[in-house]
Amino acid sequence: MHNLNKQKTNACLDHTLGFYGNFLYFRLFKITAMTTTDLKKQVDNYLPLLSAKQQTLILEMIKSFLNVDKDTKRITRKQYNKEISEAVARIEKGNSVSHKDALKELSKW
Repeated sequence: MHNLNKQKTNACLDHTLGFYGNFLYFRLFKITAMTTTDLKKQVDNYLPLLSAKQQTLILEMIKSFLNVDKDTKRITRKQYNKEISEAVARIEKGNSVSHKDALKELSKW
């Protein structure tokens, strides 16, 4: 029974966070798990495969990351996990919006 509730909660969480939220979370987790050396090796391997124009775009994108608002305070992983746990608890209590209702609301925008 608990496993079924967990599956339902995970399904609701998927709908609540959306595919892109989950994808981004797992991609960020995977990236942060890599060492700087691993990242540099991958960039060194992929960069030559791009055209000069694509390489320029990548460089501009990297530069734009450096211009991110310095006043923005990032939360810790501990705080992030706490917020996720609180969200899951709200979902388990039924305090959520169904995927169908969310799509209906979004269609009004």
